[in-house]
Amino acid sequence: MEMVKSHAKRAMVFCAVGFGAWLLEFFLCDFLLNRLYIFPHFHAMWHLFTALSFLELALIQIYMFLMKMNQK
Repeated sequence: MEMVKSHAKRAMVFCAVGFGAWLLEFFLCDFLLNRLYIFPHFHAMWHLFTALSFLELALIQIYMFLMKMNQK
């Protein structure tokens, strides 16, 4: 079960970082793009980190399913 906890912690961290990137995009993108002419690709980071979060959650789900199949 320690492996499940590790994957769950990573999923929460990835989700939080992805949400943070989305917030940065929402609040700072126009300022950075129009005033500083910088395009930081926060939207791409949001997709990357949410995808990593879903990967970690899928690994937990696969592990739990395999544990359930071994109990029968």
